[in-house]
Amino acid sequence: MKSFLNIFCVALVISSCGQKIIHKVDNTTTKQPNIIFIMADDHATQAISPYGHPISKLAPTPNIYRIATKGALFKSNFCTNSIYGPSRALVLTGKFSHVNGFRMHGDKFDGNQQTFPKLLQKAGYNTGIIGKWHLDGLPQGFNYWKILTDQGNYYNPDVIRENENTKRIDTTRIEGYVTDIITDDAIKYLDNIKNNAMHETNLSGKVLAEWEVQRYLQEYLATIAAVNEGVGKILNFLDAIYYHYNDHPAFHMVKKCMV
Repeated sequence: MKSFLNIFCVALVISSCGQKIIHKVDNTTTKQPNIIFIMADDHATQAISPYGHPISKLAPTPNIYRIATKGALFKSNFCTNSIYGPSRALVLTGKFSHVNGFRMHGDKFDGNQQTFPKLLQKAGYNTGIIGKWHLDGLPQGFNYWKILTDQGNYYNPDVIRENENTKRIDTTRIEGYVTDIITDDAIKYLDNIKNNAMHETNLSGKVLAEWEVQRYLQEYLATIAAVNEGVGKILNFLDAIYYHYNDHPAFHMVKKCMV
């Protein structure tokens, strides 16, 4: 039985990394921004920390709160169609449901119509969608896509994607929790675009050396963060079973001198 809150997270990832995209506004040259659109199904405002509802305090959402504090928080917005698939059709096309043709599940979404990912592609963006699609047909207007079948499953979901070598449409079952899978795939996609962008810039000399050092430091600090996370899990486990009254786990770090 599925829970009340459908927490499939759809990450629509659009990046201009590596693209030399510039346009002039009032005789000034600017670079196109990178865009990441994250959409969660059935996520009530009462369950999101920025809105301050008592329910949100039971399971705080600090990372979503970060977005609100650094951006805009909508308090008087309205949705013309809140059903899963039709709501995505609204976002993609910017049209009312009776105009884009996908009013309810059972209708067929016309993927040939104009959508904002197609317009972004024309502007030079590398576009991708990862997660729940739930529209009849396959995504169009995306350089990369990896979508769930139908509504998808919370655990061990079936994923549809185009095989890069054969160009055939493959369906694969991936083990794990669906939100974690989607998040990890989105990060891999972004990281791949970033790396391609760095290669395309043809770095050399001092600039290349600085980038390599930054890359190494990033990976090193990531391992430290992972150790910290592991220690936290152990301490939380001990606290949960009340061993903290008697046991005092010691953590030793071996310092390395690097020349």
